[in-house]
Amino acid sequence: MAEYILSPAAEKTCRNCPLRDNPHVRNQVTTEVHPGPGGINGGIDLMFIAEAPGKVENKVGRPVIGGTGKILRRLVHRLNEGKETGIAYGNIVRCRPANETDPHKDRPPTNPELIACRSNIMRDIARLKPKQIVLLGKSAATGLALDAATGERVDPSKSIYAL
Repeated sequence: MAEYILSPAAEKTCRNCPLRDNPHVRNQVTTEVHPGPGGINGGIDLMFIAEAPGKVENKVGRPVIGGTGKILRRLVHRLNEGKETGIAYGNIVRCRPANETDPHKDRPPTNPELIACRSNIMRDIARLKPKQIVLLGKSAATGLALDAATGERVDPSKSIYAL
């Protein structure tokens, strides 16, 4: 199965992001796509969205490849063996939010970071047209699935699952 990394766009929102000048950000980690039979423009069957790159993802520049990410990817690969399933992996925040007191540890993204980076993943979702989205963690769920003002689902017509 071929892999594609969506190119990072120079976002206006990055200028307002608190992570922009973070010395611990090595890479802007973009969405990775494993297209199905229709190719990258044929839509994706399943998209996993995590909260942010961790230390490993930041170093390598790929999403969802840390310890838990490896387990998830192996499981998804095994479940889809022999099937032509389009799968994408991404993060609600593209830059690593390192813990200020101990930069070797990660921390959840703050609300200003989620807001500043949300347009990136929304653009990826619009381009890839996933049939189902699985949100991995609280930050991904609050950043994407719920409207901050109302607490309602942003798009009830989509199959959105949060783990």
